Amino acid sequence: MTKLWWSPEGRIPVVVFWTRFLVPVALILGVARIASDGGLLFTCAFLLVIWPFTVGAVKRLHDLNFPSWIGFVLWTVGPVLQVGWALFGSTSEPTVVFRGWSGVPIYSEDVAFGIGAVWFFFFVFTTVFISLSPGRKGSNKYGPDPLG
Repeated sequence: MTKLWWSPEGRIPVVVFWTRFLVPVALILGVARIASDGGLLFTCAFLLVIWPFTVGAVKRLHDLNFPSWIGFVLWTVGPVLQVGWALFGSTSEPTVVFRGWSGVPIYSEDVAFGIGAVWFFFFVFTTVFISLSPGRKGSNKYGPDPLG
């Protein structure tokens, strides 16, 4: 069971991703969110589920014959950047990063929001894609077909 959650090698079918990764992570984060109103407990739970969820997503990507780096970028780098920004990036005074067309100031919060919005779009799209797409039939370079 620990290899399922900690080792990104191999492939898993859609049903395993739903029952062992997606639903448990949603329940853990939902309970932590309600219990702490989005506070420290939620942040800790979020950080704890990043790796297991990333492993499940990578295994689904392998089942679809896609490379691992997509999953690591979307489900590890993105959330860590988001948490880092939430904890350390916001300031009480807005900071002008650069000036746009017509000299309109672009603030650091606007840049962070834009980057977060783009990452979130790709995160949601890819999560939905791997959650609903059937795996490739037969063996591929990531291993044998998990459904046999």
